[in-house]
Amino acid sequence: DAVALVGADGAILYESPAGSRIHGYASEDRVGQNAFEWIHPEDVQAVVSLFAQLLQGPLPNVTAQAWVRSCCRA
Repeated sequence: DAVALVGADGAILYESPAGSRIHGYASEDRVGQNAFEWIHPEDVQAVVSLFAQLLQGPLPNVTAQAWVRSCCRA
């Protein structure tokens, strides 16, 4: 499992090394980028909506699933 910390503005603050093994991009290269730009267009609205709810205060037992962009591997 990968872990990422995302700021209130959507910027990736930290991503665990497991992230690069999952999506193929160097985790340190993604820090500072907008996390929502990596979400598949069909899922981005639901993710942004849930993120906005989380910014209002903690929610119990939040589970979310979305497609994210990954690089191609040979």
